[in-house]
Amino acid sequence: MKIIISILVFAMYSQQCTAWNDTGHKLTAIIAYYNMKQQTRDELLAVLERHPFFQRDFLNKMPNEVRNSTKHVRNSWLFAQAAIWPDMAKQFKIDEREQYSRNIWHYINFPLYANQSANKITGSTPANTALNPDDTQAQHYNVVQALTVAANQLARTKARQFPQSIWLCWYLHLVGDIHQPLHSVAFYTPHLFAQGDQGGGLLMVADTSLHSIWDQGAGNEWRHKRLVTLAKKRLAEFRNHHSLMFQPARWAYESVALARQSVYTPSIIDQIIRTEKNDAQHSRVAIELDKKYTNDMKTIATQRVVLAGLRLSETLEAIELHNRAQ
Repeated sequence: MKIIISILVFAMYSQQCTAWNDTGHKLTAIIAYYNMKQQTRDELLAVLERHPFFQRDFLNKMPNEVRNSTKHVRNSWLFAQAAIWPDMAKQFKIDEREQYSRNIWHYINFPLYANQSANKITGSTPANTALNPDDTQAQHYNVVQALTVAANQLARTKARQFPQSIWLCWYLHLVGDIHQPLHSVAFYTPHLFAQGDQGGGLLMVADTSLHSIWDQGAGNEWRHKRLVTLAKKRLAEFRNHHSLMFQPARWAYESVALARQSVYTPSIIDQIIRTEKNDAQHSRVAIELDKKYTNDMKTIATQRVVLAGLRLSETLEAIELHNRAQ
């Protein structure tokens, strides 16, 4: 199957990626909800109910089939809604968007290179790959830094910058983001992608991007009861061999390894290099994405979503255990 990939390089372009689509983020949150103890669920729901837009963005948006269902269905829907709230904030009116939305918190651009010559451009790349957060640069955190701060703020008696309910939404969301392989890398070449390909966002597959294809790897289900059934099924099938401790840098490095191995395959890299050599201004590269690539992508995406959900539940349990001891 031939798929045309358009490589569009813009002089001025701000990366606004969504990581997993709503399905992926909601599955992560639902898996976490059903894997947590009831006491922890109740404590976190009490935090969420203090959200400044709880009525508008949660209760008013709850579907009737959820509203009229069981307590667990309603509460797991609230968790799932919280997990997508940081993406919802991107569409708020300007004053609320500026207050609550942080586009660059969603990713970290560890560099991948086509060859050694591309390595020479690293000195000029603007990517923030620092792991420890700097309080004076909060607007410019990457996903590792933002996750670290979110966890710390959830463990405080009184949170800073945002109320704890907002930090909870960010934490639920960013744990999902960091497990998406294309939210941890950018691919660099000397000419086409001198500033990076924005996590596959500048590689257009037909009328969508490589990044978006991976975002949708966990599926496109939107009905909550079916998501709950799917989450339980995926959890039962999953065999975990990973640490569940809070280690955001390690989670990001896992995603980098997957991007290197399974996202930027040799066939994709070969086409990029060929375009780089023949015509750095060329806008289209014909490559072949076979069925194996698509199947592997879906398997990896599903595994990462489930692992994110397990890590989310484990780390939130630890945070709430800490809070009870205060």
